[in-house]
Amino acid sequence: MKKILFACLFAAACGTAGAQDLIVLRNAADIDGKVLRVSTTEVEYRKAENPEGPVYVLPVADILFIKYQNGTKDVFAAAGESAQPGDAARESAQNPDAEPYKHNPRLVTGPGPAHMPEAQAEGETAAAQRPHKGQRYKGQLSDLLKPRFRHHTERHPYYQGEIALAYGFGVGLASRVYDTDRILFETVHGVRVNPFLFVGAGAGFDYFYGLDGVDYTYEDTYEGSYEETYKEYNGGGVVPVFLNTKGYYPVNGRFAAYVSLDLGAAIPVSGSVRNGITQFYTSVGPGINFGNGRNHTRGDVSIRFQHMGEGTNAVLFRIGLGF
Repeated sequence: MKKILFACLFAAACGTAGAQDLIVLRNAADIDGKVLRVSTTEVEYRKAENPEGPVYVLPVADILFIKYQNGTKDVFAAAGESAQPGDAARESAQNPDAEPYKHNPRLVTGPGPAHMPEAQAEGETAAAQRPHKGQRYKGQLSDLLKPRFRHHTERHPYYQGEIALAYGFGVGLASRVYDTDRILFETVHGVRVNPFLFVGAGAGFDYFYGLDGVDYTYEDTYEGSYEETYKEYNGGGVVPVFLNTKGYYPVNGRFAAYVSLDLGAAIPVSGSVRNGITQFYTSVGPGINFGNGRNHTRGDVSIRFQHMGEGTNAVLFRIGLGF
């Protein structure tokens, strides 16, 4: 009885996982989701991994065909091609859950190859050329090196922010005399201009927990004598303020490699460095985003080289959370 119940639950889970539509784009990328509406110019859908999430919009010109969960397919003619008659006859049958479609002159219909123009043949060829797991790819190497990701369909620009913690190992001249290891907190906010570029600004706080300092003062007393007083400081705090830019290489819909660059000023504010002067600040290094995309919480790991004044450099190991 338990085996039968388990088999039924497994079958139901598989059926739920498979209940989705497949959108194949003209650049050979594909999107799993639920098509909500098709008009003469665009297609609205929700992503399979977030069925209650935001509604995304794709131009019809970018779509090769849509394969619905019930097995039927809509093939879209490229710009300048003529569509076969009978578009509106199958509109409601394609996706009963979607809103009624407007008449779409670029929608190509028909049960088989005899009713499909070159657009469908193009789609089947593109699908056949995509390498499957276990198959040997016979195409051009340059095709494999192209970034293949889903979030290139999102609308840009949009707001992007992050908070991060890092530990820095002091390197340089000062680290030979003092302990310049540091703990860093920072936040960065700006605009994701497109899938490949972010620009913004940020600020942080670097705590040099190993630095010690003493202030001496001399007080003139009567009869020509002097009294010496001093105050000891443990640690030191510096506030970096900077502009930030990141260049991304999206590997797929969830991961992106990037290089980050900060340029700004390091302002000493507390402890043994409080009487120091403002220094030029920079931080540069590679990193990886995971969970990448709009309306997704992103994780971030990176290694940075940080410079904030002569001899007070560090190698940072940084983890962050984006939103």
